[in-house]
Amino acid sequence: MKFGDFRRNFAHAAYWGMDAGFCFGVAKVVDEQLQQFLEDVAPGHRFTSGLFLSGFKSRVMQANDDLAAIASEVKQDPALAGTKF
Repeated sequence: MKFGDFRRNFAHAAYWGMDAGFCFGVAKVVDEQLQQFLEDVAPGHRFTSGLFLSGFKSRVMQANDDLAAIASEVKQDPALAGTKF
């Protein structure tokens, strides 16, 4: 092993083992807290914390919103509200 390889490997170990490990741990805890919040506040919507990471409306989120709107219309129609599928 060359000395340059040792220094590079040591730098990688220091980066991934010290500060970055702490940051990743904090990020996971915050992600888990967001997930728990979503489950508590909107249990029927099946939101996941990952849906909110990008900040952009995705096709999946749009489809979820569209389905929720359709479900709301069906629930308001007395002829369809009691229908079992």
